[in-house]
Amino acid sequence: MSTRMTTTFALAPETTPDAVAMLAEAAGYAPDGATDLSGDGLPDRAVWTRGGGRLTYARDMATGLQTLVIEGETPAGWPAALPLIDEATIETLLSSNDEAQLLAGLQAAAITGATALAPLVAARVATLDPALADYVLAFAAAQPAAARPGTVIKPFPTSGGRQEKLQLLRWLGAEGPGDNDGIGTAMVAGGLEDSDWEVRATAMLVAARIAAVPLVGAIARLALPESDEDGVVRRERSALLALRDAALARLGAPRDRPLPPGVAEALCGDYAALPADLRAFVHALVEPVPTQFEQPAVPGVVWTETGPRRIDGRLLAWVPRAPHWLGDDSLVDGPDNPSRQINPPRGFLIDAEPAGEATLVEARARARATGTRLPTSDEWEMAARGPDGRRFPWGMNARVPVDLSPWGMAGIVGGKGEWVEGLAPVGHGIVAGRRRLPVVAHRTVASDETTHLFRFAYDII
Repeated sequence: MSTRMTTTFALAPETTPDAVAMLAEAAGYAPDGATDLSGDGLPDRAVWTRGGGRLTYARDMATGLQTLVIEGETPAGWPAALPLIDEATIETLLSSNDEAQLLAGLQAAAITGATALAPLVAARVATLDPALADYVLAFAAAQPAAARPGTVIKPFPTSGGRQEKLQLLRWLGAEGPGDNDGIGTAMVAGGLEDSDWEVRATAMLVAARIAAVPLVGAIARLALPESDEDGVVRRERSALLALRDAALARLGAPRDRPLPPGVAEALCGDYAALPADLRAFVHALVEPVPTQFEQPAVPGVVWTETGPRRIDGRLLAWVPRAPHWLGDDSLVDGPDNPSRQINPPRGFLIDAEPAGEATLVEARARARATGTRLPTSDEWEMAARGPDGRRFPWGMNARVPVDLSPWGMAGIVGGKGEWVEGLAPVGHGIVAGRRRLPVVAHRTVASDETTHLFRFAYDII
């Protein structure tokens, strides 16, 4: 059975659709079907055929990058006859502060496999939205082995882009083995030298997942958190040491001591054998936050670039239907909230910022008056924590607070705590979140006559 060859080329920005059409017809291709025109009157897609071959021109409407896909035999004299994008132009795009141009540069780098631009690609993406990680991974997958074995480029910037670094590393780990000496190993090497222990720990686990053998020495010397002030309790610090031993063993440098149950399996994404109180902890260090979810049509809500908004302009946070880790076994006071993973039956919307301050009776009355309700304690925790099991809205490292959750909820740790719905004695209610203890799984019982912040939740019908 023969295999149909497909080749993709990135075209120079100055290329016109008419020029592509002339080249196609000169090579014996005939137009196949109508050309799709965009709002500016230029075609964003056109197809030509020749025998069993097919030629597709496409223009990305978000970035403007033009591509040509050849299915079947490449015509004689091609690609030399094509107006292809050059490395200097890609570098210019990658250096741009315009997001569309930067994205065009990432797309072109992924298509052309411009190895010399690998450090620039990784450095730019490490400071941008995690949704761009797929482009870096596509680029990494296209790279040959490093030109000089034993050397490692370190493309991560030394500061900034913390969430993007973590998400990028975790997407890389999700890809698994297959990038031993290329850009993936380079990214991990930079992560191992980061000033943030959470970035370092994530890089260590990802190194094991992608089989980054050149990094054994750096992992053996890696500085890990040493105090509760870092955001990890003693049992979790011991787990990190065991995970380092497991990573070294996986990379061919085992330590002369046995591994605790479940640790080796956790490196491969199987957390079931870990003690229950450690599953969310390890999951939070290595699993990426999902980024692709449906945006439901909700009466009175519009979806904008900054997130969903009510028609009065109030910003909301969308918590999608996805597995979420809840609870924290390290907490010693407040209502019982053990570590567990749940699958909510549906997604919901919640105010991105608190709506006001009131007693519990007053907050419930205001919710009824607006046709909404207070969130349950579990819903509030999902919105404040995200799905991956992190202890704080910003991650696991207590020393780098950012009052914003993965789902876009803010105002979580800067006030008096918030009223949520939950089981409480008569005359009392449940309060989530507080300034002194930003562990989002923590809940307290308070008199319903005291005032606390509140926000509204919106059901999706």
